[in-house]
Amino acid sequence: MNFKESPYYSDFDSLLVQINREFKKLRQKIMTLQEENAILKKELSRLKNAHQSGLDDRSESERIALRHQINGLISKIDHYLDDSNV
Repeated sequence: MNFKESPYYSDFDSLLVQINREFKKLRQKIMTLQEENAILKKELSRLKNAHQSGLDDRSESERIALRHQINGLISKIDHYLDDSNV
């Protein structure tokens, strides 16, 4: 008996098509998220550079506190992006 003659062939083929559609959607979503992530990282880098001169005028404790806040925001963004990929 040929596989294509099997009564399950059409079901298998239909499920395979559905799986392929889902993979394409997920790949597209990953690409979109990666593009958004790259844009956000560029913006963050631009903001860091713009505020760097302001940091030079601040005390060490203010710089540490601000750095901690920025790292927390980066962590939240990364966590959000990781959750979105699942």
